[in-house]
Amino acid sequence: MINKIIYIIILLTFLSCNQNSSESNSQIINEDIERLSILTTFSKEKYIQDFNQFVNILKDNHPQLNEYISKKDFAVLIEKKKNQIEDKLKIGEFIWLCRSLVAEVGCGHTVVPTLGLTYFLPDFLLFPLTVNYIDNQLFVTDPLENAASLSKGSEILKINGMGVKELKTEMFKHISSDANNLSFKEEYINQSFMEYAAFVFKFTNKYEIEYLKDGKSNSTVLKQLDSYEEANNQETCVNNLCYETENNVAIVTIRSFYYYRENFETFKEFIDSCFVDINKKQIENLIIDLRNNGGGDPYCGAYLLQHIADKPFQYYKTGTFNYLDLQKEIGLNPNRFKGKPYILINGKCASTTGQLCALIKEGKFGIFVGQETGATYRCNATVKSHTLANTSITPFVATRTFESNVEYLPKNKGISPDYEIKPSISDILKNEDTALKYCKSLIQ
Repeated sequence: MINKIIYIIILLTFLSCNQNSSESNSQIINEDIERLSILTTFSKEKYIQDFNQFVNILKDNHPQLNEYISKKDFAVLIEKKKNQIEDKLKIGEFIWLCRSLVAEVGCGHTVVPTLGLTYFLPDFLLFPLTVNYIDNQLFVTDPLENAASLSKGSEILKINGMGVKELKTEMFKHISSDANNLSFKEEYINQSFMEYAAFVFKFTNKYEIEYLKDGKSNSTVLKQLDSYEEANNQETCVNNLCYETENNVAIVTIRSFYYYRENFETFKEFIDSCFVDINKKQIENLIIDLRNNGGGDPYCGAYLLQHIADKPFQYYKTGTFNYLDLQKEIGLNPNRFKGKPYILINGKCASTTGQLCALIKEGKFGIFVGQETGATYRCNATVKSHTLANTSITPFVATRTFESNVEYLPKNKGISPDYEIKPSISDILKNEDTALKYCKSLIQ
């Protein structure tokens, strides 16, 4: 079922600059609870009540509500969205509307989940192909039950009459990201296209596409899915923390910094073992793979930085909430790597990972390869969940702001790579790791 994708999306929402707290009325993610169909309807009056409650939650809790949209423009947007609410609107359409409001705040930790907690989307309403955007072109990565008419790598031009560039722009409007970062949005469109398309096209049970075949435009009505099971992730680092060496190159893979409190020792021991081995074997080249790392404990970021920086640093800006020890000068670890590591990044580098990358970038502690991070040096976190009275929708809202101690990086942009590497559709279909391959070629 699509629930696997839903769970990942919700989980990533929780990966924050510091450990999140939840209000007592928040719902627990439980696969056994009975959910309502996304096609469920409520009266206009109840939707308006919940919408007003949602707006008040944002105003009362978010620390930087008007950082990327002015108070005046946000007020205009609120009225515009409220006027779009109609009687007997599907709950999925209401969720999509609320997402378009909160996306303008520019906070990746403040989001209205599409599904998962209260509502479910039947598999037969999903867009029945897995696809991937390469810039503004859309390609089929798996035709699933439509293999008779489409092949992997086919380029889609339109879906139900909408051009794929326009469709991408529309989806962007409903995805929350720090500073409205497009790299983050692109990653999540590619991950969740089947679901997002269902929301855009208002849960239609018919998808007609135009696609290229032999250089000519063709059209076909897609066969819907009876059921869908997400393909197994081919991730080679199965435990989020992996280490390997080859040809005088050490590769440290860190897919998560979610090691809070007593679990921090697990992360610390892993980092210690890696850098002891690097020094013992006198390995001269280091690749640190931070791709798809949605963040977690800033102590993890600081501890890693102690092993690759070439001068003491202050992790957080003075005055940042909590973490007083990260607002003081932090020394280097005796086992630190003496060279300059290559850092692999992409749009799923969020929250703490973006802050760490900001410190590496400004301190010139490493060389970045891949694609722009999905986070900046600043994020709003300490997320609290709330439940809307009538629909039981559970928005998550950040309550605190955390900033890396940097001076010269822009607040409205992720960390840019020194070498930008974008895979082609051919690379994706062959599961070719182009960024890692390019990184090794730089070393050679």
